[in-house]
Amino acid sequence: MDKVQSVFVCLAGCVTVSLFTGCAVPKGFSVRAPEKPVLNYDGMPYEDAWKDLIAFMEGDAKWCIGSIEDMSKTDAYVRTSWRTSNNLVNQYQTRVMARFNDARDRVEFTPEAMFQTVPGYSTEIANRLKVAIRLHDSKIEAKNAKLKLERTNKILSEDPPQRVLPLESEEDKAIKKRLVGKWSAETSGEVMTAGPNIPVSRTPFKSIMVFDFNADGGVTQTSTTILTDKRLTDTAKGTWNVRGNRFFYRQEMQGPNGVMKSDMSIMMLWKDSDSWEMRDDPDDEITNARNKTLGQMTKITYDADGTQRTLSVNGGIKIESTTTPCIFKRVSVSGS
Repeated sequence: MDKVQSVFVCLAGCVTVSLFTGCAVPKGFSVRAPEKPVLNYDGMPYEDAWKDLIAFMEGDAKWCIGSIEDMSKTDAYVRTSWRTSNNLVNQYQTRVMARFNDARDRVEFTPEAMFQTVPGYSTEIANRLKVAIRLHDSKIEAKNAKLKLERTNKILSEDPPQRVLPLESEEDKAIKKRLVGKWSAETSGEVMTAGPNIPVSRTPFKSIMVFDFNADGGVTQTSTTILTDKRLTDTAKGTWNVRGNRFFYRQEMQGPNGVMKSDMSIMMLWKDSDSWEMRDDPDDEITNARNKTLGQMTKITYDADGTQRTLSVNGGIKIESTTTPCIFKRVSVSGS
């Protein structure tokens, strides 16, 4: 049926109702079923979905559908009572039927209407229900985001597993002695962020990182990130150790939502006795296990010139970053 035929049928239906009842058709009344408002419960247990539907119909949607009259959890439906207009001459009634599909992961709302003795539908209630559903979905999204943030903060605040290192060699001791002191590195790059309902954004940055390695195994870190319109500085402390071409950094820092703890494996590519390139270890089991617990997929690769490319995906949000090689240069030796 083309658009012209659809309009003709709709108008013909309204005319027929008017002729049959002998009065003007109420606003929003239609003999044709409108597009049904829908609540999606994909991935949610039926028990929870049922409770949420009842709460929705008694809360955010009650202003436009009225009170519940009948329901059956077994048969997966909820129906409101008839609401009657105040016009005693042209009686007009509306009610809403909400029914789950067979998979119990989707609810369709049918806004039923009765004008005099003519059955039909209310497009007005259908449109109001869509507004209520958008409000409902935004609340659920905010609630889930809060729960996810709380869970993430809890995981990040927990002590990571103790790393088991092989016996220290004489070469390890020599590298540790060489590392004692203050080192600084500057990098620059760009971060691209994209995701559902999130426009693609690209943010250039410059980063300055300073490590101060102590001979007793303690370390302090200062990181400054320079963006177009702001400058962010973070500090951290922890312990460090060396095995082969890696140094292991057990870190504790104050994040925006509390203390964050981590244990990192960092590769060292020595340029000379006073400079080395730092690279994240993509095969570090402790870091990868934590990312998995957080629901985050991270892939790190390096170009031939040392440029780091990082892809992180979490909850449908994709973050890609490109960073110039991170070359640490000696600032001072211990005690100087």
